[in-house]
Amino acid sequence: MPYFEALLDVEVPEDGRFAEIAAGWLSQAARLAPGSWELLRRQRLPLSDAFYTDSGASIGPPNGRWGSYRVTSRSRPGDIRSRPYSPEAHDQTLGELGGRPLDVTFKVIELDAKGVAVADGAHGLFLHVTSDEDEPGWVQLRAVSLLRGEEGDLRRPDVAARWCGVLLDTARSVDPSFGHLADDGKQGKTALDRALRRGLLSDSVRQGRSLLRGYSWVTVCPGELVERLGGVGRLEDSGAFARVVPLPGGGAWLQATDDYGAYDEAAVERVFDVLSLVLPPGMPKRLPFDRRTPRLVWRPAAD
Repeated sequence: MPYFEALLDVEVPEDGRFAEIAAGWLSQAARLAPGSWELLRRQRLPLSDAFYTDSGASIGPPNGRWGSYRVTSRSRPGDIRSRPYSPEAHDQTLGELGGRPLDVTFKVIELDAKGVAVADGAHGLFLHVTSDEDEPGWVQLRAVSLLRGEEGDLRRPDVAARWCGVLLDTARSVDPSFGHLADDGKQGKTALDRALRRGLLSDSVRQGRSLLRGYSWVTVCPGELVERLGGVGRLEDSGAFARVVPLPGGGAWLQATDDYGAYDEAAVERVFDVLSLVLPPGMPKRLPFDRRTPRLVWRPAAD
């Protein structure tokens, strides 16, 4: 199953700024998957209001798309509100961001010829905005693709350009402590997080300005770590990256190869060699039940 995700970790102490950032992220479906978005936007049949899609029942038009929002309250974590996609539901969801919910998710799911969710809703685009439960100033933005066909193929230049564009535009506006565009992340954890068994996701995120959480085809490195690595100029001269873009907060966008398909073992090794100075210590170990092979160098960064 094709899988990749864009991720940014952001510190957002102000509620108004949180609402602005979250609204922008949840509105990116049109850029990330324009074909799926158009099918969802144009449909005229009423959509099922069930957030989960594993019933085997028709929930939308044949060969169309089904969309849903889910908002998890911070003050009452058991209070989870879901609603099917509509322009009104989109506006209603954005209107609730001022309360700084614990999690907001927007799904766009592929349907088969009977209007049933393909593979029980496993194929689609998922946009998440998640706040740390104990320290709400820490926010994670994630966009996950499990799309089939052309829109789910990151090797296509048009798909890669769309996802890179959304991630880079957002990174320029939020001064992230970490970010990536990767095919081996999982539920907000990086492949390196899991291979080093770093424990809770929140611990890894909070340490993001002192230890780089991982490395991928695209890695967003915060300013504190760019400085320790010798600055943007030194990263450009390293030969490990096809594209280095300085970010306004002092960080850097590090793209290993021009094309995602060219990100091979040699490219992974080059990226690791340059970034190893700021990676967490420890020996990475393969997880026996990991269905995707992590793109990692299997030796300690201290070496």
